[in-house]
Amino acid sequence: MGWTLITTLRLNDSDLQAGIDSLRQKYPQAIRRSLRRGAEAAETTMARAMVAETGLPVAKIKGALTITAGATSAEVKAKGIRIPLIDFKARGPEPSRGKGRGVSYAIAHGRNRDAHAFIATMPQGHRGVFKRTGRFGSRPSKRGGKPVLRESIGELFGPSLVNVFVKFLELGSARALEVFNSTLKHEIDRALSRR
Repeated sequence: MGWTLITTLRLNDSDLQAGIDSLRQKYPQAIRRSLRRGAEAAETTMARAMVAETGLPVAKIKGALTITAGATSAEVKAKGIRIPLIDFKARGPEPSRGKGRGVSYAIAHGRNRDAHAFIATMPQGHRGVFKRTGRFGSRPSKRGGKPVLRESIGELFGPSLVNVFVKFLELGSARALEVFNSTLKHEIDRALSRR
């Protein structure tokens, strides 16, 4: 079902290369921990901003973000999963049987309404917000007569989390660099004090 798009925020030490080259020889763990903590801070900051933007639960946002950290770089990645509209606090009559007032949902600090949508639970148990597509198909009649014409339906989705993630890249980068710098200083001070 669907596609996955991955967007990355990468924090690396290339800009600080000259000063860090000598440190890397003596304090590789300090640099690794600093990169990791910078990436974690960026993820937390961006997740909070994404929650405020979409109104989704933190667990849903965090589930789409991953951190990869190595010796010289750390990344925060966002998978472009499309979030079903039902997760955006969708409300409406269920089942509407085509006579409802539509479905309202909350995205970006306000409620919107789709007058032609409806909430339904599919036979396999999946609950979602659906809309008629305007395409028709037929199925055999149970009594062996003329085929029954049926209109197909499609599920509605909210914005892709990658698009929301991209909006906060600058915020995440600034926070990552701030935490990286303060953590690196702390890690090196601690290593020196042990000597």
